[in-house]
Amino acid sequence: MKIAVLGTGTGERVKLPAAISELACGDIEPVLINTRVAVFAHSIADRALVDLAHVDAAIGAERDGFDAVFVNTFADYGLAAMKSALNIPVVGAGEAGLQLAGMLGERFAVITVWPKSMAHIYRDRLRDTGTVQRCAGVIHVSAEEELTRLGTDQDVMQRMHRQEATVIDRLAEACRHATEDLGADTLVLGCTCMAPVLDALRMRTTAPVVECMRAGYLATETLLRHGLTQSKLAYAAPSAASLDRLRALIDGQGAASAPGSDSGSAAECPVCLPADTAVDTPGLKIGR
Repeated sequence: MKIAVLGTGTGERVKLPAAISELACGDIEPVLINTRVAVFAHSIADRALVDLAHVDAAIGAERDGFDAVFVNTFADYGLAAMKSALNIPVVGAGEAGLQLAGMLGERFAVITVWPKSMAHIYRDRLRDTGTVQRCAGVIHVSAEEELTRLGTDQDVMQRMHRQEATVIDRLAEACRHATEDLGADTLVLGCTCMAPVLDALRMRTTAPVVECMRAGYLATETLLRHGLTQSKLAYAAPSAASLDRLRALIDGQGAASAPGSDSGSAAECPVCLPADTAVDTPGLKIGR
């Protein structure tokens, strides 16, 4: 059996993230797949195209013979539409992590490296997973300028991968703030890019820390082993013609954003851009 892993949480477009490779069992193979259009969801409007690109990739994965799809992003881009469009199991990292947190305590807080301008992602996931009332707060640990560093070797994802003490210290302070000031008894890491710092943060807090990449991938394996998929009573299937039209929309967008095209880089996902320059990064700041 094969699981299509949609995204890595790092900007890497070839190699599976270590967190998934370490969990994979011999009879289930995770395989990284990419969207045909790379866009960063700066806003709700941007997200419409991101969602569409993810649904297109998931449809392609099912047609290519995959047995399940794991959406490896806390934002769960296109998740509900995928559950409608596909007959194979679909799991999102965000939904899995938030539901797991609900099993571990009474109130959880989300700790994210993304700034407040990305709050729409967290509002969406809390609302759609029915967990708003159990969330003590969402703590955004980066200032807005962090977004300008994406794609460089000084962006927050690369710094977490390198286990830089300044980043881990500020994430640990956010964990302390969540438990001592907000009353959270469980913590959720609000981006799959935070997988590399899980062990370091667990050593700095007594609260359970849920890492959504691992939680989501294991949930996908569990559905496969139980022979379960999403209910079509909840997610009615579209017509085949509708799915073909959706893929046709991305056909044109994919050509426009292909390497060597004249499409503007401002619309492309900064996570996927090459590191051209090194940028000095000031200390991250705690905020809500």
